Amino acid sequence: MLQTVENGGAKLPLYEVVAGRISYLIEQGALRSGERIPSIRSMSKQMHVSINTVKEAYNQLEDRRLIEARPQSGYYVRAHLPELPAEPIVDRPALNPAEVNLSEVYRLVMRDLLSRRQRLWRKIALGIVLAFVLLPQRELLGKTLWIVVLSYKPE
Repeated sequence: MLQTVENGGAKLPLYEVVAGRISYLIEQGALRSGERIPSIRSMSKQMHVSINTVKEAYNQLEDRRLIEARPQSGYYVRAHLPELPAEPIVDRPALNPAEVNLSEVYRLVMRDLLSRRQRLWRKIALGIVLAFVLLPQRELLGKTLWIVVLSYKPE
């Protein structure tokens, strides 16, 4: 069951109260960078809360990058590192779209596909022709043509 404490009318989970007290000590300089903070058991006894509450508070402080766990040693106040530089801006070349005549693309692709005399390409070409004749819906034709154009690799 999550224990809460009222703080100015708002109910806070107990682990946040514990984490808040420790972060306050760090901000005020009572706990300095690199200094060991009390173990989970001793903090539990000092604050009269369960070990799980202190563990969760320490997890919260680790997530906020205020403390760090060192295996077989305990928890320490994290050294304040300088701010990381901002991510570099990636320049992308300006897009200069060219006008494309779909019937010309269709003609060139079909000519190349039919000249290869490969069975698979013939079936694809036949599918496009059938889509052109049987399905006058421009949107479906465009999708079919784009699938072929995008998968097309000239020899």
